[in-house]
Formats: sequence, structure tokens, C-alpha cells
Amino acid sequence: MNAVRKPRLDGPTTQTSVVLPDALLVQAQSLAVDVSKAAAAGVASEVARLLAEQWAADNAGAVEDWARYLQDNGPPFEDTQSRVL
Repeated sequence: MNAVRKPRLDGPTTQTSVVLPDALLVQAQSLAVDVSKAAAAGVASEVARLLAEQWAADNAGAVEDWARYLQDNGPPFEDTQSRVL
């Protein structure tokens, strides 16, 4: 099972073209928004969301199996936890 990792925003960059509505760009400029950083953050957020969605789909069977195990057997080491705490 691979953990979902947060997309990186550091490292080498590539110039690209992004199309934005005129009104949004004017507002961003008037607020001194760094459009490149904001776009990168937005793309990173969408990548993270899609990776999490993909992870959930890829691991749905394992999650269901674990839930079934917990329902049938309770949490592992439940009997020893009460003695430790």
C-alpha cells in the first residue's frame, strides 16, 4: 500500500501557459497575487485530491477487509491496552 504524498512545489520549474478569465487576472494583479505560485498551489491541491481518490479506489478492498476484521475481532491488542494505560 503506497501512502499518498503531498505534491512538491519546490525543485525545477517549467514555463507553461495558463488561461485565466480577464476579471480574475485583474483582481489578482490588484491584490499583488503571485499568479505562478497561486496556480502551482491550485494544481498541487488538485493533484493531491486526485491521488487520494485514486489511493482510496486502489485500496478499497483492503479497507473493507480491515473494517470487517475490526468488526469481527475488535481492535488488535485491545485486551492489553487497558493494562498499559
